[in-house]
Amino acid sequence: MYSPPVAVVLLALAASSLESVSALTAAYLADGNYYQSGSISNTFRWQASGPLAANRCPRAIVGLRWPGSCYTSSLGATGNLQTTTQQQYLAAVAASSSSAAAARKYVALAASPSQDPTDSRSEAELRALQDDEDLDAYFEAFPEQEPYRFPNYASFQVGSPSFKAKRQVNGCGPPPPSTTVAPPSSTTTSAPSTTTTAAVTPRQRNELFTWPGAVAGQTWRYTWKSWQATTSTNFNFHHAWQILRRDGCGGAVITLDYLNGQVVITDTVRDCKPCATFSQGIDAWFNKEITHEMTITYGLSGSIMYTAYVKGSAKPAIAYRAQGDMGSSASLKIGNYRRSTSGQQASTAYIGAFTQTRLA
Repeated sequence: MYSPPVAVVLLALAASSLESVSALTAAYLADGNYYQSGSISNTFRWQASGPLAANRCPRAIVGLRWPGSCYTSSLGATGNLQTTTQQQYLAAVAASSSSAAAARKYVALAASPSQDPTDSRSEAELRALQDDEDLDAYFEAFPEQEPYRFPNYASFQVGSPSFKAKRQVNGCGPPPPSTTVAPPSSTTTSAPSTTTTAAVTPRQRNELFTWPGAVAGQTWRYTWKSWQATTSTNFNFHHAWQILRRDGCGGAVITLDYLNGQVVITDTVRDCKPCATFSQGIDAWFNKEITHEMTITYGLSGSIMYTAYVKGSAKPAIAYRAQGDMGSSASLKIGNYRRSTSGQQASTAYIGAFTQTRLA
């Protein structure tokens, strides 16, 4: 059972909107006050800007009876932004406190490390868990995957769809050209050797994900169940799952999204949006138990087979197959990750019965 670090318990005492500390200790992985990350097991991790709880899927309300752990993801209509840090939250608590002693305590806590001191993972791995953009930290934590970071781009043509830059990143590239050939760019045949994060739109993120990333040549089978409560949709992305690569520039390879009243699959490498659509529309997906099945081979010569079923129907609700680049050092991420927009509704999702099996 998860035991939150002391900082989280102190935050719970300060936040009147949360449940009791005993409930937090028993169920909550993240309280939603600021962006957090952590471990479920050696092969399953989480990131959350909103409340994320374990063992809370309601049988009485929606009839979910899944084996193993079940997770509740909650994102508010406002707030729960990924950019909110622990330091920002604690500073706000201190500023609103009527007690000078309490204010000093929270200021001191904000200046102290936020990680659990009993955590045996490396500092680089903790940074990589917290930030998908920090590819340098990831490969520092897993140096054995470094040979897969920049695959052989020598045969690629400028503008090739086999290489897609991440939407949040300005420029990226391999080490100096004496060792590898830089990936193509739409404006030049060379690329800088550093990656800088571009300004991003406000986002909310509650995701569970496989860890560490799977490298090129590995084949994995994943199965899981989900239940998404009715929420608003628009033209902005709202991922229910994504394949996140960490080679090249990093970023999503394939996603399932709730977009403008539809359930769609988008593939950035094969450049289709949508690649597949649930023909019955999003209302036939919301508030339903969905079973997901995926088999994927990672790497430039990879493949994916994905199928989802609405409970009670033997006919696939949505399916997608593709060949080619599936990324490397990649994770399957499940939950809710969306751009935060004015007028959106809160979003609650349940995820459970997750399995992952390496086939090759």
